[in-house]
Amino acid sequence: MDIQTIKKPVNQFDSLIIVGSRNEGTEQKNSDIDIIVVSNDFKLMRSDMRLKILDSASSNISPEIQAWGLTKDEFDSAGELSTVGYARTKGYKFI
Repeated sequence: MDIQTIKKPVNQFDSLIIVGSRNEGTEQKNSDIDIIVVSNDFKLMRSDMRLKILDSASSNISPEIQAWGLTKDEFDSAGELSTVGYARTKGYKFI
């Protein structure tokens, strides 16, 4: 993921969290990498703009990266049984 591409509109990261098969150790040869990017810089952005920024930053990377951008409040308030709630408790936080 090209952090410099993300940093143009997103200056401060609260966390980067790996979820999915790469986090669980069940990935296959062609599995993508699922990442949740938490930043309050997403607060004034629609979800489609968040995805566009993150997709652009990861466009030339293999294996493919699927990234979701959330604010800290969205991340913290997600239901326990949701994908984000799972990421909060089981994801691998590397920032």
